[in-house]
Amino acid sequence: MIKVETRVLGNMGRVPCVPRLQQGSVHIWYHTIMSDRLEGDDFFELLSKSERLRAGRYRFVRHRNEFISCRCTLRLLLAAYMGSSPDRVIFAAAEHGKPRLHPSLKSDDLLFNISHSDGVAIFAFTTSAELGVDIERIQPNIGHIQLAEQFFSEYERAHLNQLSGMKLTDAFFRCWTRKEAYVKAQAWGLSIPLREFDVSVTPGEPAALLATRPDAREALRWTLRDLWAPPGYAAALAVCTCSL
Repeated sequence: MIKVETRVLGNMGRVPCVPRLQQGSVHIWYHTIMSDRLEGDDFFELLSKSERLRAGRYRFVRHRNEFISCRCTLRLLLAAYMGSSPDRVIFAAAEHGKPRLHPSLKSDDLLFNISHSDGVAIFAFTTSAELGVDIERIQPNIGHIQLAEQFFSEYERAHLNQLSGMKLTDAFFRCWTRKEAYVKAQAWGLSIPLREFDVSVTPGEPAALLATRPDAREALRWTLRDLWAPPGYAAALAVCTCSL
């Protein structure tokens, strides 16, 4: 059984006070992304050289500042959990897009994941268990059935095809965030085909990983949870419970 603790961050700029991360617990932090107030801000000084170069490659100021805000907030939170300073946080080379702490920090048991969508960022932390998190802004008119036909499994499409209106919209984003959270939790990241596993979709049905292909046993290793999200958003968490 995992215990999920949720908190909302205020204005950032210094290392926050964080509670102790107990074995079997997942800490979720929400933060409003500062996308228009970072020019000349001290946040930029928290970034590594490679992060500053990456920030400079963004074409639009909003996207650049979203990256800076998210990465600096992540550094501040990791520093708090490690009892260190943000500039001492070093990331290992990310395989398949999933960042980790560098082994030299001797904090290999501290694992994390991050997601952001349209002004809201979500950060997840736990110990000794792979995890993934996803948040999405709910959009009513984006062709849910067409997108499901392109990305979702046969099981998921069959259940979505029985819905319409806001029930369809809500179910689509529940399904999307659950699938993205599971994919992001995997060590090989976003390379997993979304059609190769089924998550629960039906309104009122708890979040669950129902089936995985080709290895059916994989589904038994994971727990999915819907998370609290601000109005107009959906969010989900995936945790590998075999090591908790």
